[in-house]
Amino acid sequence: MAQTKTVTREPVSEHLKAIVSGRLRQALLLTVAILIVELAGAVWSHSLALFSDAGHVTTDIFALGLAWFAVKQTAARGRSAELRLPPRRNTGGDG
Repeated sequence: MAQTKTVTREPVSEHLKAIVSGRLRQALLLTVAILIVELAGAVWSHSLALFSDAGHVTTDIFALGLAWFAVKQTAARGRSAELRLPPRRNTGGDG
């Protein structure tokens, strides 16, 4: 039976996680504010271009929210997780 190799990652400081999480939250809130202003401007001016850009900003909000969620999940684990790698296969090459 093949053995698995355990690789431990370097721990990321809690301070760094807090900074990243705070900056992501600020970017998310700023992007939501931009979305609201763009939607109001699009309705007021009947601009399809502003509506289109508001849709693009909405996808940015989803991406920032997902990144913030990922940072929060890794911070909730406490210490760094271990990554289990399968054993290397011999492919018959020189390597």
